[in-house]
Order: sequence, then structure tokens, then C-alpha cells
Amino acid sequence: MKLSPSSTRQNAFALLMVLFTVVSMTLVMASILEWLASSTKQTQDNNMYTDSEAAAEGATEMAFASMDRDYLYNALQSASSYAGILPNLTGWPVQFVFSDTNGIANQISINIASESGQLQQLGAEFPGLEGYPQTVTVTATATPVGQIYNVPATVSQTFNFARVPAFQFAIFYNVDLDMSPGAAMTISGATFCNANIWCYPGGQMTFDGTVQAVGKYNFDWDTNGDQSSNIASPATTPIFNDGSPISGCTSLNIPIGATDTTNNTATNVEAIINIPPASVAAPQNVAYLESNQVYTYNEASLVVSNWNNGTNKLGGGYTPAGNNFTVWFQDPLVGTSYPHFIQLTNDYYVVTNNASYTTNSPLRTNSLAGLPGFTALPAFPWSGSPSITWSSGTTNFGVMYTGFSFLTNVA
Repeated sequence: MKLSPSSTRQNAFALLMVLFTVVSMTLVMASILEWLASSTKQTQDNNMYTDSEAAAEGATEMAFASMDRDYLYNALQSASSYAGILPNLTGWPVQFVFSDTNGIANQISINIASESGQLQQLGAEFPGLEGYPQTVTVTATATPVGQIYNVPATVSQTFNFARVPAFQFAIFYNVDLDMSPGAAMTISGATFCNANIWCYPGGQMTFDGTVQAVGKYNFDWDTNGDQSSNIASPATTPIFNDGSPISGCTSLNIPIGATDTTNNTATNVEAIINIPPASVAAPQNVAYLESNQVYTYNEASLVVSNWNNGTNKLGGGYTPAGNNFTVWFQDPLVGTSYPHFIQLTNDYYVVTNNASYTTNSPLRTNSLAGLPGFTALPAFPWSGSPSITWSSGTTNFGVMYTGFSFLTNVA
């Protein structure tokens, strides 16, 4: 049989086309397989990174939870106390090793900044309020163990603790707040309640500051406390000049030194504004220990009393004593004989420059009558200075008048 030249050429061309097609398909399949392998690796890398990130975040949250509890109980510890608080990995499908920013395993990095010494604005969550913020940064690295792709992840979170003086508020309530006045009333500052607010006034009530409740703000009367016969009908809708009242706010915990939240009762909270127990009350030295500064009476700079025997109301014969409406400056400097309460009203003198009355140990008195060598002093105010000198024999006494008359039992 004879083949024509054209037939041979056609067969060869067909064979070449088949070979080219096979090579092309092989290259395409190889590219697809490589893409699939790369995509799978990338997906597994991403999944493992996400797992590592979640584990690292869990470690930072564990540390923060402990710090948050301690801060609320006024017992924040050093950074090293929280560095080893790590998640329990029992039952986790993937095991991790946690490390700090220096690569040290089985601990994380905790940075606790010093508390601000100045009041600062607290931001949008607590508008108009100032506090003493303390910044804490927690950083953790989680590295998976025994996986095909051991991809680590690092998470850093920054938290701000803050002490907020409660007396910034015009009204601060730790229990349900019921405001249903019959006459018009204006509240100039912020109103905050750690429970529910019930507001059903008869007269026009105006809030110039924010109104916030951890529970719920109710334009209604408190059915748990009030009798309907005591409530004006119809009530007058309050005016809110700083935005509508907000329900469901974050609570503001009062550091009463309780060991758990069940002790944060109305009775325990009220105790911090009452005169403390006699055993820890100012002006005794024990009052100025940090643990007893939780009582505002011990912490106050000025103590104003309308008790006819002054602080002797406490019992035990503590000085000073005084008549109605007397003011003392409280100096927490600890000393066995240092007068922590220094009376400001009415007349008050400091005497020095004597063997008995030195600058380091002056005589503080409400009357100069009867002092050695004392006869008379010029009428107050003394010209040029609040201090004068009078002589007793060869001794010169320095006398400084430090009394104030801004508060009396008359006006």
C-alpha cells in the first residue's frame, strides 16, 4: 500500500496537536494543584493565626479579670502578680505556649502605670465627670504546639481604671432613686443611680446635667415605695438640658473594702459617709492608715460639726471639743502627740519662739488669755501681717492668728 505525502503530513500534524493539548492540560492541572496547595496552606495559616489570636486574647482577658476584681476591692497588686495568670488548656483541641514581649514562656507582659495625680475627663462614657485614671497594658503571645503550621499571634489590650469622686455628682444614689417633688426643682449637676430612677414630679423638674441609671429610668412613680395618693396627677414631664436620660449604664462601684459584691449593700455603703467606729475614727493615728481612709470622715480636709461637744460625740473623750458649727482642718501627719484636728473657727492662734513652744512644736490655742506674760494684743486685723510678737521678760513670743469667721453658729 502506498501513502500519499499529504496524508502523512496530516497524521503528523494531528499527533503534534494531541501532544500539545496533553502538555497544556498537564500544565494547567499542575497550576491548579499548586494553587490549591498554596490556597490550602494559606487558609490553614490564617485559621491557625485566628486560633492563636483568640488564645492570646483569652490570656489578656484572664489577667484583666483578676486585675478588675482587685481594683474594685481597692487591692490592685503589682504587675508580676498577674503575669502568670493563664488560661487552663485542659480540653483544648490545640495546645499553646504563652509568652511575654521578651519571649519568656509561661507568662505574659503586664504594665501598670501610676495613677494620675490630677483629675482628668473620663470621656464620652461618663460625660462631664473627672477621675484619677490609671492605664494598664496587657500583652500576650500565643504559639500553637504540635501543629503543621505553628503560627503565633500577639494581642495587646489597654485598659483604663479610674477612681471617680462621687461628690462630683449633684445626686449619686446606690439604691433606687425616687424623685417626685411637688414643687419646681432644678438639678444643676449630673445625676447617677446604681439602680433604678423613678421620676414623676408634680412641679416642673429640670435637669441641667446628665441623668444615668444602671437599671432603668422610669417616668412613673415607684410602686415599691410610694403610695399613689402622694403622687401628683397628672405629673409634669421633666426637662433634660443635657440629653435624654440613659438606662443600662455601667455601674460605678464604691470601694468600701468589701471582700465580695454581696457586701456592697446599702447599709455598708452608707457607713462610709457616717462617722466611723470609735476604734478607727479621727483624730487617732489609726484613722490615717490606708485601710481606714475608706471612711470619708477620716479623709476629709475640713470637718464641720454642729454637735455641741464637737467630735466628743464619738465618745472616749477625743479632742477637740467645740460648740455648734465649729470647723477643723484635718492634718493626717502621723505623730504620737501631733494634733490632727486644728480648729479654724472661731478664734485660733499659733504661738512659737519659746523654749516650750517651738516651730516644730507650736502651741495651738483658741485663747491667749492666761499665757505667761500675756497682757493684751492689738485689735485684729493686725497691720502688715497676721503675726505679731509680744514679750514676757526676756522671751519673745511669736503669735499668728489663723482663725476664720466664714462659719458661725449664728449665720
